Amino acid sequence: MPPPNLVGASVLELLEALRAPERWTRLKAKQVLVGREVAQVLPAAKTWAKTAEGRDLMEVITLLEMLDQPDSEILKRLLASPDDRARAYGVRVAGRWGERIENIVGLLEHAAKDRHARVRMEAALACATLPDTGAIMVATTVAEEPRDRWINYAFAQAVHHTKANWLPAFQKGELDFGNRRRGLTAVLGAVESKQVLDEVRKLLLSDQLDENVQLTLARALVAVGEDRDLQTVFQLGQLDAATIRAMASRKRPEFDVSDFLESLCASKHVEDSVAALELAAKWRIRELYQTAMRLARSSQADPQLRSAAMRVMGALGNKETIPLLKVMAGKPANPKPAAIIGLLEVDQAEAANSAADILQGTTQNEAIGKILSAFAGREGGGTLLAMELAKRKIDRTQGKRLQNAWIATGFVQEEITEALEAITGWSIAGLKFNEDLVRRMVAAGRKGDRVRGEALFKSARAGCIACHKIGNQGGMIGPELSAVGSGVPADRIITEVLWPARQVKGGYALSRISMKDGRVLQGYLQESRDKNLLLLRDFAGAGMHEVEAEMVTKQESIGSLMPPTAQSLSRDELSDLFAYLFSLVGK
Repeated sequence: MPPPNLVGASVLELLEALRAPERWTRLKAKQVLVGREVAQVLPAAKTWAKTAEGRDLMEVITLLEMLDQPDSEILKRLLASPDDRARAYGVRVAGRWGERIENIVGLLEHAAKDRHARVRMEAALACATLPDTGAIMVATTVAEEPRDRWINYAFAQAVHHTKANWLPAFQKGELDFGNRRRGLTAVLGAVESKQVLDEVRKLLLSDQLDENVQLTLARALVAVGEDRDLQTVFQLGQLDAATIRAMASRKRPEFDVSDFLESLCASKHVEDSVAALELAAKWRIRELYQTAMRLARSSQADPQLRSAAMRVMGALGNKETIPLLKVMAGKPANPKPAAIIGLLEVDQAEAANSAADILQGTTQNEAIGKILSAFAGREGGGTLLAMELAKRKIDRTQGKRLQNAWIATGFVQEEITEALEAITGWSIAGLKFNEDLVRRMVAAGRKGDRVRGEALFKSARAGCIACHKIGNQGGMIGPELSAVGSGVPADRIITEVLWPARQVKGGYALSRISMKDGRVLQGYLQESRDKNLLLLRDFAGAGMHEVEAEMVTKQESIGSLMPPTAQSLSRDELSDLFAYLFSLVGK
């Protein structure tokens, strides 16, 4: 095969040569382009990049590197690639381009939470090159996730290379690590943490600190300090919700905290009072039961505060609490899910009975979702609720409303699913897998209407947009789909939509963990270096659960979180939906 004549080719022809299967051709085309006038090459390359996907997008990024012409928008597209290798390369390029990229720290922080270790490692390496004091936040975020020896090395390098920038800012209270307790511990562990903490303690006790600086330092001590530090923080007086919530990751201290929390419940800021109540429930501070009951009963209290108080009544209450919460649960027209959630803590059978009464008639989808989620999140709760639902005469219209709300929660719980299927007479898993059917659906999808398919994807009926993100829209429970049409074969798209349990995408195999305290957690297990600690990434994106192994009573893999809801669609609707998915190439 003779080599192509690249020297005499036009700029557009050279750009098209970047699609060549031979690496030599692609490399030489870029070298020739670099020798041309930048004013000619750059606009043409940016226009060509608009239709570039997969490897082509990587080639144009490489060309921009060789031209030393950073482009934030093209880089963002590469960072959104479904291929972890492409994302990792994009993060490396981001580090090289540094502050010439818009919101570079934000981009790297997002990469630091990537599901793939290679991408997180590149984020740690990239942040080490940034002079911005916020670069340490990228390393801290990396340390919040599971780490292997390669990431540990990259993390240590990042902490030390950026130390001259972040450490003085941290000691002055100018850096807020938020709720990154695990990450902050790792960062301080990589430096002389004892000396740093001693300086923070002295600063915190001085009377010359700005209130925001004081709270920032307080959160740092809460994250990595000792019980004596926690007592110091409480004695500061008025704390904010973020600092109070940071305490929830710690065990209950030895000293009495009831008076501190009592005063915080009277804060003029509702979110601070809510956080104090929730901490009382977490630490089982029973002295605050009367306060919670008073707030729950008060018609003058903020609705958010009343709801928190109802939940806390359940956590701190006893048998005498049951009739109070049953009354507070309300009627179908105006239900109070928080009271049901509180009742679940005290008496599951009574909670199931009250919940079924409400679910039989309420039309409030948000309340339905909260109630169903609460029962799915308690050991044995789903079984009891399913039994109570079976005793009631719920019409199919209401049953369908409950079923749609249940699917939207993302929980997997067999008894609740079966109870709702019995009410509606419709199973969401009735279509059997068939390779010939897959081939026919691929052909039908090629002829479908992608505009109608997009509308269906975003509809409440299909529910796809609730879990999957496309561009800037959608949820984060399931995989991002902006480029699914270019990165996944059509037959696999069909299979994953209609029979999601057959091929679970890497990192999305759901686990269910039952705890000694009755809680049930669902999420994605992550590697942990501590054999006594399980790391479970919350399936709804609510962070990482750290679970002590001794607290686990049962651990099971339950496959895909995604229900086969698409099986309820007509063949024409499926054709349109697949046409839309096939068209998603990340533009």
